Amino acid sequence: MTDMHPPNAKPRSSRSRDLDWRSPFRAWVVVAAASVGCGELGCPDGFANASGVCAPAATDTPMQPEPEPEPEAPAEDPDDPRDEPMERCDGVDNDGDTEIDEDFPELGTPCGDGLDEGECEAGEYACRPDGTGTECVGAVGPTAEVCDGLDNDCDGTTDNGPPETCDGVDNDCNGLIDEGVLSVKAEALSAGIATVASVSGGFGVTRVLNGQIRIETYDTTGTRTGSADDVALEPGLEPEFIDSDGLGDTVHVIWGEREVFAASVTVDTSLIPVIFDSLELHPEWEVNEVLPTTIPPYHPRVSAAAKRIVGYPDLQMFALANFDDGLSSLATKPVQVTAFPAYTVFDARSAWVVREDGENLRASILLDDGGLRFDIDIGRGSDPSAHDAIGALGVASILGDELQITELNGLSLQCIQDRYCSERIGLDDLAAPARGPTSLVYEAARDLWWVVFGRQVVALGRQDDRPVVQHLTERGDVGNPDLVDVAESGGTVAVVQSRKNRGSTLTFVGCF
Repeated sequence: MTDMHPPNAKPRSSRSRDLDWRSPFRAWVVVAAASVGCGELGCPDGFANASGVCAPAATDTPMQPEPEPEPEAPAEDPDDPRDEPMERCDGVDNDGDTEIDEDFPELGTPCGDGLDEGECEAGEYACRPDGTGTECVGAVGPTAEVCDGLDNDCDGTTDNGPPETCDGVDNDCNGLIDEGVLSVKAEALSAGIATVASVSGGFGVTRVLNGQIRIETYDTTGTRTGSADDVALEPGLEPEFIDSDGLGDTVHVIWGEREVFAASVTVDTSLIPVIFDSLELHPEWEVNEVLPTTIPPYHPRVSAAAKRIVGYPDLQMFALANFDDGLSSLATKPVQVTAFPAYTVFDARSAWVVREDGENLRASILLDDGGLRFDIDIGRGSDPSAHDAIGALGVASILGDELQITELNGLSLQCIQDRYCSERIGLDDLAAPARGPTSLVYEAARDLWWVVFGRQVVALGRQDDRPVVQHLTERGDVGNPDLVDVAESGGTVAVVQSRKNRGSTLTFVGCF
């Protein structure tokens, strides 16, 4: 039942006295409440009914602070160069001035070292791939000079290599090897004559010492190894000559005065020599002590390659003795070579014999039976010496005051085309007038003929098929020698120059 109140009656509740009807929100709430009666209170968007009161609704996303405003860019300065576009090297007008790559004036110009000189080729400046600048493209620069007929270092001269060094190479490209840079080492041997032969890894030097024939070994630096072996001489015998020849690890030696003796020496890899065998040759090699057939330069010669001994046992006969079956075969009678004239200066190596014939020289191939194959005149000269070199025969001789050298074909004994043929080396290239006796050896690695003649030692190189003095040494220690000998091993040359009763000089020339 509803209570009825008179119009002037006061409300029952004290809250009604506190309601501020001037508040729009509260007025809306009252109106909304009145409109819905006792039902649910409706709230505007963003608000929710919380125990009869509209309150801001909760959300899952937290409210973000408003961003700070960006600072305003400074005003552009029309005079600031940093504001202008940068020109790049890329074929494009990057800075808009109607010019392309104007900051790179070198573009298209030549570049490189030794521009178009020798083997060098000029390049051209072009843009780098990243556009940051230019680079030289297509240039071929200088390289180290080598002996190939080209100007590799682009200095305007062909084959002018670096200075020559002692290394077995033609460093300066002049066609000669080790010219002017070889070392020389010499020592005086005691009284008596000597000879030298090559062995693998060094040399065997044979000499007369204290009534013995002694062989000592040296390495390719000219250093004595400290090894030696001896064979006793007959009491009172003082040899007039010694000759030797080496092949591999063997040296064959002959010596004598009235009788002729031979020895075979083996040298091991440590250069230790051992006299393997020795004996006296057949009595037909004995000569009258008055006749100088064993005195240099008429003394017998031994060849290790052909295993033979040739020489004059007397004034009338030239003899040949083979020892293919060992030294014991030398005790048999030698073979006479009747075709040779009596008592003349000669030299022999392997199957070849070269001898004087009046003012001329003759060369022959001497057969085992004493016959001759060929016997030809090879020119004028005296004091001949011979050496076999890979199928060729080298001959050195004296002509007047000059040294003479010839290279003969080993099959025909004719001058080899484009090689030396009676080539003469005169005083302008020698230390003194040329004198005998002579000896020579060929060094294949440097293409050199080493010739000993009297006191001089010369190495003959080759330029335009002509001999060139590549090295010259003069040894005056023993005066004018009676006997000379030369051998080559491992790029080093060993020379012996001996004079009767004056001793010998041993000289080494090479890179050491």
